[in-house]
Amino acid sequence: MNWESSTGMPLLEVKHLRTHIPVIDGIVRAVDGLDFSLGSHESLGIAGESGCGKTMVALSIMGLAPFFTKRILQGQVFFKGKDLLKFDNKELSEIRGNKIAMIFQEPMTSLNPILTIGTQISEIFIRHEGVDQTSAHDKSIEMLGMVSIPSARKTLGQYPHQLSGGMRQRVMIAMALACRPEILIADEPTTALDSTIQAQILELIKDLQNQVGTSIIFITHNLGIIAESTQRVIIMYLGQAVEMGSVFDLFDRPMHPYTQALLNAVPKLGTRSKEGKKRLEEIMGSVPNPVSMPSGCRFHPRCPKRNRKCEEHEPELWEAGSGHLVRCWL
Repeated sequence: MNWESSTGMPLLEVKHLRTHIPVIDGIVRAVDGLDFSLGSHESLGIAGESGCGKTMVALSIMGLAPFFTKRILQGQVFFKGKDLLKFDNKELSEIRGNKIAMIFQEPMTSLNPILTIGTQISEIFIRHEGVDQTSAHDKSIEMLGMVSIPSARKTLGQYPHQLSGGMRQRVMIAMALACRPEILIADEPTTALDSTIQAQILELIKDLQNQVGTSIIFITHNLGIIAESTQRVIIMYLGQAVEMGSVFDLFDRPMHPYTQALLNAVPKLGTRSKEGKKRLEEIMGSVPNPVSMPSGCRFHPRCPKRNRKCEEHEPELWEAGSGHLVRCWL
């Protein structure tokens, strides 16, 4: 079942995406049959615990999944009607960073430590726009100004380790938006940043989306970011989508026990236990070994509402309301 964009004709359409990784003990089904679409100027969130397959979705779309997964990368990823999974590396390099860009989780590992910031940003303009070094330098200064980096000329001559975490993240955003991409994938864009810088980065991304008109996929475990920054959301667990819907509908009427548990684990002001102490609800158990998936519903070993059918038969996604899909027998 495909989950359609809420803005008409999709810009990106993912169909039956499967990314399976061979390991010593067997096969890790990192992404296992995912369908969704993204419209122009739309924001989509993908949320779930660490290890649920969120980042692998992004890497598969970008053609950056480890080379050995290519043999078992299945499905279709249509960008403006063309299947990216059929592109070779040269064709993908023309799309990657130009039409579809990505902000990675940790800028310190994504930026080249031995090249200046200016060299790394200029390279994007030289490669994708064919401009000379002087024009690329001027465009780099413009991009750093767009992401509110002071002393842009000085920053161009610095190396990544000379910048703070928030500044490095702004550089990553500047690089991702350099060619005015049609789709921006933000993979945990505020990881390891303090709450004040997080708010600034999110506000910056939203402002730039309005300026550039980019569609955004937010990948995060932070449901607060999802609520604030996206229109629709996919909740993932062990490589599968377990619930999909509009942000308002899903937060107001979560139907899958996993989604309910995630929302119950979010700190809330003014909530206290019977003993008068604040206590967060927790999801019992831990994520199973992805090499040996549980039978039936993948969440059933941790689900307080499970029954025998949940343990024996894997549920499909079914429609629980207009545009609201859930993978649950209940």
